[in-house]
Amino acid sequence: MIGMLGVRIWVQNQVDFADPVNLNTAAVAMVMAIANYTLVVGDVKFEGIAMGSFGAIVMYHVMRAISNLRGTKLEQASPASAPAGTELHSEAYSKRHADQEIRAAQGRSDAQN
Repeated sequence: MIGMLGVRIWVQNQVDFADPVNLNTAAVAMVMAIANYTLVVGDVKFEGIAMGSFGAIVMYHVMRAISNLRGTKLEQASPASAPAGTELHSEAYSKRHADQEIRAAQGRSDAQN
């Protein structure tokens, strides 16, 4: 269940899993945490979530460095150019699309006759 909460956090924060660095980092962290890998150093024992967190930090930075060295770093995706928010309610946008809908409807009625 804790593993799925981690996935939910990644999804809510819109982590780009199309980037192999992010995907591999998440996979390694999930496997290490859920499988409860254990590392004992002297009297200190690191288990599960601690190992998964440490693995994610190390994996991300190592993979990102390799990606930069090889020149395969993915660029951030740009936001869609579709209008949003208040742009949809502007008069120019509404009029333009209303005119297109009217022309399309007239074209359909002409074709039916």
